[in-house]
Amino acid sequence: MDINITDMKEFLREQKPKVKESSIEAYYKALSSVKSNVGGFNNFTDYDLVIDKLSVYPSTTQNNYIMAILIVLEGFNQNKDYTELIYKYKQYRKTNQDKYMKDSQGNVKTEFQKQHDVSFEQVNTMIQRIGEDLKKRKLNRKGITLTPEDNTLLNQYTIFKILLETEKNKNYLVREKKGFTAHYFDHKMKGKTDKSSHTFSPELVKILRNLIRLKDIKIYDTLFTNSANTPITRNQISQILANASKKYIGKSVGSRVIRHLVITKEKEPFVEVEKELNEKKEALAKKHGHSVFTMDKIYDDN
Repeated sequence: MDINITDMKEFLREQKPKVKESSIEAYYKALSSVKSNVGGFNNFTDYDLVIDKLSVYPSTTQNNYIMAILIVLEGFNQNKDYTELIYKYKQYRKTNQDKYMKDSQGNVKTEFQKQHDVSFEQVNTMIQRIGEDLKKRKLNRKGITLTPEDNTLLNQYTIFKILLETEKNKNYLVREKKGFTAHYFDHKMKGKTDKSSHTFSPELVKILRNLIRLKDIKIYDTLFTNSANTPITRNQISQILANASKKYIGKSVGSRVIRHLVITKEKEPFVEVEKELNEKKEALAKKHGHSVFTMDKIYDDN
């Protein structure tokens, strides 16, 4: 039985009538990606092929793709042709979920995480090397025309520097008298949308001014574009980061990894304070002959 879907979004709405439009969009993206990865809807029936194609992704991404596949197979299962196949996919998905939960509880890194495991210092060194390569190109010469390679290097350096300072969704970079402020709209905070702003450091202001001057960026222009001056997409930004990090440190580093490194680095002082506090609490509890749990539960008036 051929699996033919002319309008994926409409199909998803029919299969999932109670879900929000944002969820339909998420299913649509996953379905589009997995269809492209395995070579079409009809290949969803080739279980071994699909699992082989998806094996390069982390388990959470695999499960998102498999969920999209299940929606399709269940939508075309009127004659029960795919019942056994649906069960196999569900079992694979459950195995992934169980392993993920077990690894999370045991703090075990997945193969994907190991491949992408880098330190804050490694990323800093990588960015410094990109900056050095940028200087070697002597782009500040009068009348110079940026090559595609110049443009890529400029984008790589600036995006990485921005990510080290702040990691939010897009939106607006406002030039002010003494620098720049980024304004973010509709990012998620505890399930609600919100807006915030971030003023960049003097070092990043200098980098941004250089980018804007070299690329002749005007008001309302998009900050990051390709060599044809077309705005680059989120996926292309991820590819820019991945290509740079593979070249300089041999590992793929994206915005998610940068966000994790930055937050972990900024939390270090708090971790040390908490460690010191716990040690004092343990000594106090030992002195009075009971556990920290008992002390906190009975004697803590805060």
